Amino acid sequence: MGITTPEDLRKKRPYILVGAFIVGMLLTPPDVFSQTLLAIPMYCLFEIGVFCSRFYVGKRRTRDEDNEARLKRPSTLKTKHNRPSGRLSYGGKHV
Repeated sequence: MGITTPEDLRKKRPYILVGAFIVGMLLTPPDVFSQTLLAIPMYCLFEIGVFCSRFYVGKRRTRDEDNEARLKRPSTLKTKHNRPSGRLSYGGKHV
C-alpha cells in the first residue's frame, strides 16, 4: 500500500513502546505486572511486523521493477486487425 516504510517504523520505536504501555495501562487493572504482561507481547508483535515488512518491501520493489520493464517492452497482444476471425477451418474449408 505504501503508507509507511520499515525505516519509518524503526524511527518510531520509542513512541510505539510507550504507546504499548499506555494501552496496557488502560486495558488492565491498576497493576504494573498486568500492564507489562500486555505491553511486551504487543511490542514484540510490532517488532515482528517491522522485521517481516523488510522482506515484503523487497519483493514489492522487485515486482514494481518487473512491471516497469514489462511496460517498456513492445506489446505482443493481438489487436483487432491481426486477431483470428473466430471461425474454425478444416482443410481450407470454414466450418
